[in-house]
Amino acid sequence: LNFVNSTLLVSVGQAQTVTIGAFTPPTTYGGPNSSFSFTASASSGLPVTVAFSPGSPVKSQQTTQGWNVTVVGAGMITITATQAGSDKYAPATTTQSFTVNPATLTITPVSVTRAYNAPNPDFTYAATGFIGSDTAVTTLSGAPVYSTTATTTSNVGMYPIALTQGTLFAQNYTFTLGTGTLTITQAPQTITVGDVKDVPYGSPETISASSSSGLPLQFTTTGPVSAITGTSVISVTPTDIGPVTVMAGQPGNQNYAAGTPVTVSFNAVRAPLNVYATSVSRPVGAANPTFQYSLQTPPTDPVAPPYITGAPDLTTTAAESSPPGTYPIVTSPGTLTAEHYYFVFINGTLTVTSPSSYILTTTPTSLTIPRGATRQLTVTATQVNNYSGAVTLGCLGLPSGTTCSFSPAALTIPPPTNGFQTQPIQGTLTITANGSTAAAKPLDIFRRGTLLAAGFFFVPAALGGLVLLTGRRRFLKSFLAQCGLTLAMLVCVLAGITACGGNSGSKSSQVTTGTSIIQITGSGTPSDGASDLNQSVSLSLTVQ
Repeated sequence: LNFVNSTLLVSVGQAQTVTIGAFTPPTTYGGPNSSFSFTASASSGLPVTVAFSPGSPVKSQQTTQGWNVTVVGAGMITITATQAGSDKYAPATTTQSFTVNPATLTITPVSVTRAYNAPNPDFTYAATGFIGSDTAVTTLSGAPVYSTTATTTSNVGMYPIALTQGTLFAQNYTFTLGTGTLTITQAPQTITVGDVKDVPYGSPETISASSSSGLPLQFTTTGPVSAITGTSVISVTPTDIGPVTVMAGQPGNQNYAAGTPVTVSFNAVRAPLNVYATSVSRPVGAANPTFQYSLQTPPTDPVAPPYITGAPDLTTTAAESSPPGTYPIVTSPGTLTAEHYYFVFINGTLTVTSPSSYILTTTPTSLTIPRGATRQLTVTATQVNNYSGAVTLGCLGLPSGTTCSFSPAALTIPPPTNGFQTQPIQGTLTITANGSTAAAKPLDIFRRGTLLAAGFFFVPAALGGLVLLTGRRRFLKSFLAQCGLTLAMLVCVLAGITACGGNSGSKSSQVTTGTSIIQITGSGTPSDGASDLNQSVSLSLTVQ
């Protein structure tokens, strides 16, 4: 089998040209000529096909006259017209391109308003310039970046809101960035006033108030009060009785609007004033004393005195015969009145004590005196159960040769003062011992008392007198015997008289040494409810 080469002759068809008719495309998305028509033809007269570059933002429709085109986006658009050729004509193609620029969207921050001292709000923007049915929702993505010079504490005024593109994007559009305005207005403020109750006359009351702005408040008052104001408090003191109002306001400043004033109302009322019955005591059996009372010291009253008139009634259930114990002293209004006060009556107590008396004491309780010397000590009378009166002092049982005296001779105990016992009353006792000592005789009967000594002499004298009267004729016939008996009788009588006073003379001239217990006595003057008015205290006295 032999293969023989040969030649295939391919002849080229007749050339043809394809022409796209003149048209005016848009230069900008959404601009003029966004919809246009064109024709495409081949010189061969054969039909032509038209295609647009892939992704071209166009919508097209072929008609009998050509093609209707609507540009729906930005970008480069290429139109390709093709005649595929025939057995007579060779294929032919032509293209025509044009560029559609993006449309412009204006992005502007939305102007907003806020109050002073509030945080800046979240800014937003408004977009204008959309083409056709485009919207922000369907077209925009991302977000711009906002900025402003205003801070929370910026003063009232207008501040620019600027923005940059940030991540904001839109197909078929470019952006023009605008500027918005943040307007800061005066902030409102709220005034708050604390609770207020009725205020007693003359008593200062502090009322607190505050404003949300922190600005100082202004206070005004109506009614019978005096006021001392501060930036957030007012101290009011009622000067009379009646209704009172206090209004707190704040006029505002550059950054705060005036606050709505707040008014509180209360009453200036009568103040309490204590009336005290004075507690007293008295001994049993004594009449009730005149009861006394006292008033709580009221505050300074601007009204001319007298602030208080009249007197309360003071009564008790205790009578003179009431037994010891305590009894209320009841107070009641009586004629007591006051313009600015109401009275709080506080009872006292009447204490009926056991019978009154006194106690004697000495300081010291023992005393030593050398012969011929003088010593002093203190005698004290102490009130028992409110005794009052004079106590006359004396001494009993002094040894011979000693004397006593008191200064003063009587101690006067005054009545209690305001229900309190009187302080003990004191006097001075002076005891003097003479210088000589009595002779020590075993049979010294004169030391046994003046009556025994006097009797020693008076008995013989009496017997002699009896003999002289009844038996002178029988026993005394001699005149000389009668004279002798009479003389003896006179001697005995004189000796007896001497014995009666002689012992006293011995006491003044002779002192008995040793230790003895003497009594310091007191004799009180009678008084209501008093008993045991004669009191004494023992004193150990040593004479050396």
